[in-house]
Amino acid sequence: FRWLSAYNALYKLWLNSGEYEAWAAARLADPNGQVNRDGREIVARLNTIVPAYYWWFVDVTLTEPDQVTNCPVCSAALRNYDRKAFKVCCECRILA
Repeated sequence: FRWLSAYNALYKLWLNSGEYEAWAAARLADPNGQVNRDGREIVARLNTIVPAYYWWFVDVTLTEPDQVTNCPVCSAALRNYDRKAFKVCCECRILA
């Protein structure tokens, strides 16, 4: 639950806008940041039991949101995922 608490705190700071919005968005989007390292570790452990993916944060509030085309972890091109609206990196287990 420690990861969820940290992620939720950052997400709420981002949602509330104000002076912490940009800082929180940067933390949520940082592939080397603690919250994303912890989240990917949870996914890695889950994958020993059941297929799991880490849903990557994308700041959709931007006037022109960045279209994530490459994996934020390994930089490989993301692929379409089963005709869904998001893309996937199967190697890093990232959905964006």
